[in-house]
Amino acid sequence: MRPFMTAGGRQVRRVAVLNEAQATLLMTLLKNTQTVVAFKVSLVKAFFEARALINHDCTNLIREHAALCNAFETEQDHASHHGKGLNAWKGKRGGLQAAIAKVESQLQPLLTGLSE
Repeated sequence: MRPFMTAGGRQVRRVAVLNEAQATLLMTLLKNTQTVVAFKVSLVKAFFEARALINHDCTNLIREHAALCNAFETEQDHASHHGKGLNAWKGKRGGLQAAIAKVESQLQPLLTGLSE
């Protein structure tokens, strides 16, 4: 329940936060009045915009993850082929591993959300 003010005073409105499946079910149960059709169009548009935003963020994180993993492997190969690069590798290893872990933690909820 959320209160809001009108010219006649304070009113109370019920607000439901629905996921995509719940909202789709609700839309199928409503009669197609002019107001309901406008609601359905707005809701579908909002879900598609949200999905596009999530997919964009997910794609960028996947690219960043791939680049970090590639840099990690390149540095690891360099260190293993050149003993003198071992100290440099040890200095970069922790930072790259931390960056990879950070991107993976950001990716996890996005990938989980896409599978629902």
